[in-house]
Amino acid sequence: RLVSDWSSDVCSSDLTTVQVQIIDCGPDLVCAAGNDDLYWTGSVWASTTGCVNNGFVGVTTLNTITGQWSMAVAAASWNGNRNYSIRSMAANPAGQETPRTAVTFVVDNTAPAVTFVTPNTQTYRNSLPALSGNVTDTLPGIVSSVLFHVIRDDGKYWNWQQSTFTALSGVATDLTSTNLSGNLWSYTTDYFLVNTGTGAWENDRTYTVHEVAADQAGNQTDQAQSAFTFDIVAPTATIVVPQNGLVAIRSLPTISGTAADNDLNSNVQIALY
Repeated sequence: RLVSDWSSDVCSSDLTTVQVQIIDCGPDLVCAAGNDDLYWTGSVWASTTGCVNNGFVGVTTLNTITGQWSMAVAAASWNGNRNYSIRSMAANPAGQETPRTAVTFVVDNTAPAVTFVTPNTQTYRNSLPALSGNVTDTLPGIVSSVLFHVIRDDGKYWNWQQSTFTALSGVATDLTSTNLSGNLWSYTTDYFLVNTGTGAWENDRTYTVHEVAADQAGNQTDQAQSAFTFDIVAPTATIVVPQNGLVAIRSLPTISGTAADNDLNSNVQIALY
């Protein structure tokens, strides 16, 4: 990673040095508080307590003609999920300038965490009016977007522009959700409210829902929920024993029958009157 900028001088050729101060605000994420700040020595992070030259170190490269400079810091050297501040200071034979106003930024290397609310892990459903889930990000990271994908058993995606299932089509198949409150995000459409098999959900078709969350640093999580089958056809049950129409019987040690469904029966119950 490179930190770079330009330093100006009335006569650029008089510019001799540029120093920078890079501060890691520490686990409490607040600079100049908690006694946990670190500064970049040019090779490692060290405590700002008793730091040399107020934490300013020479830049890696400097073009004394243009004033452009850069400071190389290996990507692995940055502490993740921290706030940082940088100040620069140029010098020439006449002296050095007052350090510039600090520039702040965040190093966020943790993707958001995603959990589903709806659909849950239920294998069969007869309605699904909305998709929803909770999304959190490790501070100081901030969630920037949450969207859903609905994939049918033929590999096609729900397309909100065409209100049908199509091949993956960029933003048309990105179902952008709304932050309802706190960490809860949700998406719905009138076609999800139809539970007769004529809307988005068709009877005896299987669907997989993905929740995709991204933060402001570009970290992304794509979480798939277990597939479910949409089933709006009720099972049928028939009594075999006792036979219908019997006038009287001496005993009835067993009651039996058959139950059928286009998918799977979850349970069978009987009632005696």
